[in-house]
Amino acid sequence: VLHILEEDKAVDVFVVDVDRHSHSNNAKICDFIVLLTGRTPRHLRSMADHLVKLLRERGVRIDRKHLPVVEGRDNDEWMVVDGNTWMVHLFSEDARAYYDIDSLWPHTESLRRRMLHAVASDLDLAASEQMYS
Repeated sequence: VLHILEEDKAVDVFVVDVDRHSHSNNAKICDFIVLLTGRTPRHLRSMADHLVKLLRERGVRIDRKHLPVVEGRDNDEWMVVDGNTWMVHLFSEDARAYYDIDSLWPHTESLRRRMLHAVASDLDLAASEQMYS
């Protein structure tokens, strides 16, 4: 999921590990919540559609009957993709600031830098493996 979002140039990606940040023993609806910003309504729809396509190709189902879909696809401000264990919220910049959902998890840091770091590390590792093969 994160790889697709990085490829689609998602902005300010935050990932919340629901178990780690949960303050109760109530039933959880997913394992990870992803918050991100898109640059335009078209960018939001494109990322959401790409994510749903990937999830469906991998056989992900929300439950026995339902495949992942984009909720709020006609909304230019906020869309949600339910990927069963992943809940991805795609926001316009204005909607993200207005709803300020990030503040529900104040200790969660932006993963964008870490994701870029990981990609760079993977590229370095792949280059060194290729050098010695």
